[in-house]
Amino acid sequence: MKNKIIAISIAILLLLLILLIPKKKIKKESIIIEPTQIITETISVTPTIIETIKKTGKYESKILKTQDGGMVFQILKEGKEIFKKEVKDKFSFIANLDGKNKNLPEFGQDINGDGKKDFVLQLKSEKNSCSNIFAIYSMEDNFKQLAELKGLADDIKFQDLDGDSIPELIANDCTFLNWWGSFGENFAPQVILKLKYGEYKLAENLMRKSPPSDNEINKIIKDNKNSFITYIWKYMLDLIYTGNGELAWSFYERVEWNSEWEEGILENKEGKKISDKYEFLEAFKEHLTTSPYWEDLKKLNGWEMLEIEM
Repeated sequence: MKNKIIAISIAILLLLLILLIPKKKIKKESIIIEPTQIITETISVTPTIIETIKKTGKYESKILKTQDGGMVFQILKEGKEIFKKEVKDKFSFIANLDGKNKNLPEFGQDINGDGKKDFVLQLKSEKNSCSNIFAIYSMEDNFKQLAELKGLADDIKFQDLDGDSIPELIANDCTFLNWWGSFGENFAPQVILKLKYGEYKLAENLMRKSPPSDNEINKIIKDNKNSFITYIWKYMLDLIYTGNGELAWSFYERVEWNSEWEEGILENKEGKKISDKYEFLEAFKEHLTTSPYWEDLKKLNGWEMLEIEM
């Protein structure tokens, strides 16, 4: 009996010891799933297609707008990109892949007479038409740029005028477009350009015109006696851009100066230093030299060896 009591006591003590010993906490390990790829660079959002022009055949063009407001022009051949041009905001693209644009040559038309397909792309400025850029590329030479033109108004035309199967470019020089011009008047004289050695030059034989007679000049002066001063430099530009520059100076000498013109000029922020007829002429001559075709105009008028005095 005594032994039984001792055994029970030991069992109770062991049980108490088990209950009193603190339990060891088992830390559960977190399961971390590793990603297949960790992207650390900023992801560019895919440009949004805003226009798609399809052309019969293998070519397709796409105009896309980027997240920062820029524009992307693409040409694809059988779904593969073969040409891309990117510009910042304030510009858009005009091309003639579908043959519907009457101002630009058709996609693939030979522009420079080398027998290869070419392509004209217009970068249209939102600022003004005179900030437009026209670029010509050779499609068969990995879209090598053949020429680039600036300072021309919107309405350009490619047309073969001399029958050599190479189209001339008919456009308007913007140099005087906003030079003290009145609203609605056109002061962008026509230029006829021909591609020579990768650069468009004035086609002198196509631009030159017969000089007007003295009677014609006197009639212009008489009919515009009460007109605003702008008629003067509009007619002068017509003479200069047709190879009759010397007559432009003669015409100007004959014009009777109107004192009210001086007041109008002085009110203009660009004309604060011009107060009379001859100061105006000097300002006109100086501005004329800023034309991108000034060197060609000198040749057209026989002024190569004679610089216009400023």
